[in-house]
Amino acid sequence: MKILVCYPGHIISTVDVAIGWEKALKKLGHEVYQLAYEYNVPFYGAVLADWEDRNPDFHPTLNDTLWLASQDLVCKVLELMPLDLVLIVTGLLVHERGYVLLENLGVRTCLIFTESPYNDHMLAQITPRVDLLFVNDKASVEGFQEVNPTTFYMPHSYDPERHHPPDMEPLDDEYRHQVFFLGSMYEERKALFRALEDEDAGDAELDIYATSMDGRGRVTGGMQNAELVKHYWGSDIVLSPNRTTEDYFAKTQITKEAWSLGPRVYEVAACGAFQLTDDSRPELETVFDGTIPVYHNAKELAKLIKHYSEHADERRQVAEAVRERVLPCTFENRAKEILFPTITEVFGNG
Repeated sequence: MKILVCYPGHIISTVDVAIGWEKALKKLGHEVYQLAYEYNVPFYGAVLADWEDRNPDFHPTLNDTLWLASQDLVCKVLELMPLDLVLIVTGLLVHERGYVLLENLGVRTCLIFTESPYNDHMLAQITPRVDLLFVNDKASVEGFQEVNPTTFYMPHSYDPERHHPPDMEPLDDEYRHQVFFLGSMYEERKALFRALEDEDAGDAELDIYATSMDGRGRVTGGMQNAELVKHYWGSDIVLSPNRTTEDYFAKTQITKEAWSLGPRVYEVAACGAFQLTDDSRPELETVFDGTIPVYHNAKELAKLIKHYSEHADERRQVAEAVRERVLPCTFENRAKEILFPTITEVFGNG
């Protein structure tokens, strides 16, 4: 197939999903092209900001930026036509009118939405415009199918070229941690870490890389995955608390119970690192079959940290068992087992 992969427009996190899919499609022998949308969006943002400086009565919005960037996507499609598929990852920074134009061109579109169930409400205008929709939380499928019947579940994946046990020794001290967490500091995570301070977790030191939390967190604007895996390799314990926040700024919580795991659990497991997570996602048992130790509250988390920080052999045995179960969950296998069979089901062999 001749496929154009449209990147999300972000420079961290979701961009790694797009990289993983592009590499997998190429490995499977497809003719793959890329639109690095993370350059288009800020470019037009800068252009409009400069024009506003020159014209005080002109007040552009984010939608104006996204509309201009989306036209680049449409132009890229026109340049490459005939195309078998436009694969859009995340898709929230593609303007609705961009989807309308792709629809008018008659090109087949597939959206892999990485932000379920947290931002499902933001897809209202997009959902009916794509030919095929994959969402990354199973709990979201039924709701989307009411608007677009060709909605399916796509579990998160990992890239074995990036997420694998360490192949370099020794690691610098900056990558070594007794207990490590990197991620957005949502309210539920703040509450967990604050409660953890009042519990006995032994002498283990917790290193938090996120927005500042009462002066404890190490502030980071985000970290590239290639750098992040080194922290996983160097950590005795990685924390993988699941998210329940819908909107970070409004501090709202998701209204339906999430079913699926986020990418962190898969990636940490593939790196051969030891992790602790909560029991809030049913998919944890489905994929990992009870091999990852879980906690229900800060007290239980503290006990697990204290125990496993003192038992390196147990950590290693658990990490090996967890890695064995995550091995099949690569982008390439997801493409072979889910993406292309679904494409055939929806579009046929033509």
